[in-house]
Amino acid sequence: MQELSGPTKNLIEKYKFWQQSLQTRQDVPTIHVDEVALRVAAFYEQIRTIVDWKEEHLMRRAAVIRKLKRRFLDLELNNFSETEAVGDSLVLELIRGGYFPNDRIEETKINDVQNIINKYIFILKNSPENKKGKAGLQFYNWLLELCSCEIEETLAPSVKEMALIDYMFKLMKEKIKVNESIYELGLLKKEDRDIQIYIAIQQALFKLDSPMLSYNLIKYKYPEWEKDGENLLFKVSQNIYKIWNKIEQDLACPVAKK
Repeated sequence: MQELSGPTKNLIEKYKFWQQSLQTRQDVPTIHVDEVALRVAAFYEQIRTIVDWKEEHLMRRAAVIRKLKRRFLDLELNNFSETEAVGDSLVLELIRGGYFPNDRIEETKINDVQNIINKYIFILKNSPENKKGKAGLQFYNWLLELCSCEIEETLAPSVKEMALIDYMFKLMKEKIKVNESIYELGLLKKEDRDIQIYIAIQQALFKLDSPMLSYNLIKYKYPEWEKDGENLLFKVSQNIYKIWNKIEQDLACPVAKK
């Protein structure tokens, strides 16, 4: 019998981890909200968003963005302190709204969410550029969408989906050959080849939207992104507009759509 390849073994291990993550752990405290309040608030929240959002992850992200805009962030971060504990109330509201299951999310996730919020505040505050007008609003919304993607991924990790994406990416980047004429015509730079393959796989498998693609590209380009290292965050904050523009160019490249 032929031995399984390394990527295949890795995929199987990630699927096993995903199966284990579905089991509620009895040895750790989980977040609980009142059942009556949960049902009433969930019904209200679902009615508000069902017309606009059909897919679960889009509904979750929309709720996170709405609550972040309303309660935690504004364009200039006026009178906002990084020490203000907003992660707790955000997670509780999301559970009450029915976006995440009751008694399933570990309490430690509250601190994780708070750290995520602090990270994006740090980037905004330490960016050397302060664009105004339409460009500034587009950038702010893009960063807010990244934050919502990371919060949703923290509370409900897409282990199975990302395992399949990583598996297909490792396989396809070895198989796909780009015609030299593509490079000669300036349609694609050689250093961007793998990025376009990565984007194309995500769109083909799950039809991920631009915010989720942007978030995955950030993690791809900065493997330490989720560890919140201070040196990395400072480097990113100093170049965040260039990073934003480059990702927008990556997503607009016609090669990935072929």
